[in-house]
Amino acid sequence: MNFDTTTTERLAPNGTTRRRFLRTAAAVGALAGVGGLAGAQSEPETFSFGGEVGGWIGRSPNSIADETNPPLRLEAGTTYVFEWENTDGQPHNVAFLDDDDNSIERSEIISEQGATQSYEFTATEEMAAYICDVHPVSMRGEILFGDETATPENTNAEPYVPKGASVRLETVADGGLVAPLDFETPPGGSAMYIVDRFGQVYLRDSDGLRDEPFIDVSDRIVEITGEMGLLGMAFHPEYEENNTFYLRYSAPIREGTPEEFDHTEVLAEFTANDDGTSADPDSERTIMEIPSPYDTHNSGAIVFGPEDGYLYMGMGDGGGAHDTDLGHVSDWYEANEGGNGQNVSENLLGGIHRIDVDSQEGEKAYGIPDDNPLVEGAGLDEYYAWGLRNPWRMGFSNGDLYASDVGQNMFEEIDLIEKGTNYGWNVREGTHCFSPGPEGSRNPPESCPTHTPE
Repeated sequence: MNFDTTTTERLAPNGTTRRRFLRTAAAVGALAGVGGLAGAQSEPETFSFGGEVGGWIGRSPNSIADETNPPLRLEAGTTYVFEWENTDGQPHNVAFLDDDDNSIERSEIISEQGATQSYEFTATEEMAAYICDVHPVSMRGEILFGDETATPENTNAEPYVPKGASVRLETVADGGLVAPLDFETPPGGSAMYIVDRFGQVYLRDSDGLRDEPFIDVSDRIVEITGEMGLLGMAFHPEYEENNTFYLRYSAPIREGTPEEFDHTEVLAEFTANDDGTSADPDSERTIMEIPSPYDTHNSGAIVFGPEDGYLYMGMGDGGGAHDTDLGHVSDWYEANEGGNGQNVSENLLGGIHRIDVDSQEGEKAYGIPDDNPLVEGAGLDEYYAWGLRNPWRMGFSNGDLYASDVGQNMFEEIDLIEKGTNYGWNVREGTHCFSPGPEGSRNPPESCPTHTPE
């Protein structure tokens, strides 16, 4: 399964509509194809670029000078040199793709600012694009043969992230809260329900913030340290009929959690009164319990899908000082110790899960959607996406699910969450390679896999 491989016909940042807009190229490995390092032929035609995350900036010949990601017109069977300078100190290479975005050949990744690389290749008619493997969206240009013309800029195409409403700030509540971290509005309602990390949910209606909590579950929460507490809330899509809502909170160790672990993360269902002004804590029905080895990386976000009605829940990788110790299981990537996020068979840490709260399957208090990606496959059925460090918040926009994944030291992510997608942690952090530990996390390795083994 490839990291972050998706297909779309939306508009890429340079205005060109492309297949597989977010697709990452295939495995990084030895140089393939008929090309090699420059020097196999004297004085082949050279294309010179500056390479940066924003794109390939043409330098020479004059036909590409000062152009970003210019199309390259080649002649099949002719040898060329792709010469470039790393201008921003980020990891880059050059790779050549076919029409289906399969890699034909590639150079090694270099990360040193000011370093140069010359890559000699022989053009073949199957070549359709040149990219940087690490930044395949922003660093991508077309390859043309014969009378082919460059794809015209499509100014009418839908941008990948549609333009949203303008942003303004409005004070929702002033005073009376200790650590507010979320608020929800129920289906068909206008009142706001504000989640306080210390265990309370407060109702804010047309009269303002009520003094007494809508619900108080502080007596069920473990002593709060790190990132624990009452972490998320979601209303059932049919809340107007069933008065049902859900909370995510950190509880003391429960049955099934190893005694050396820190606590248990809980997803629970509650029922509100008819006018939605209060809820009884004793109406609780436990839906899920997930053992958590540390007091960090608990995630907490829960949302319902606007189209399928299923509940989506984020879960962090278990935490710990360097994401490698207690509770972190081994996985396929031996270079990095610990594997929550890559090992989807041993636990539910490091991913986003999708469940059906309106059904039950066996001894579970919930059902599994038939089309979850690992159903009848190698992994736990609850997984919807994985390879995440700590998906702290998420939400739907125009039917798409976005999540904010909290980074280690250098990088933060906003991810478009798609079913069955591996987002790379802890092999990669965003588009960057990752190595555990204080030194490795601040000085990422130059190369690492872009896909999991077959």
